[in-house]
Amino acid sequence: MKSKIDKDFNINYIPIWNDETVWNKYLWEYQSQGGKILFLDPSYVYPDSLIQEYYVSKVWGRNFDAKIITLTKPFTLSMEGAQEINKFIEEKK
Repeated sequence: MKSKIDKDFNINYIPIWNDETVWNKYLWEYQSQGGKILFLDPSYVYPDSLIQEYYVSKVWGRNFDAKIITLTKPFTLSMEGAQEINKFIEEKK
């Protein structure tokens, strides 16, 4: 990925989401050459906030059991997010 990003940078091309763009292209090329890709469900990138209000009702359409929780960055942390993660931790005890 680094070499592809460097190559783009050297021709003054910088995508908005640099690493994600390169990763998506890599996956596209890998799969088109017969490579197998395993897609994981949202359990592996489970958000710590807005689960019911946003993800379950608007994005996923159902709930998933969290396996890996992503933490909200400090500058976006809301009281609701903190309450959700504390509630989740208490439920798992």
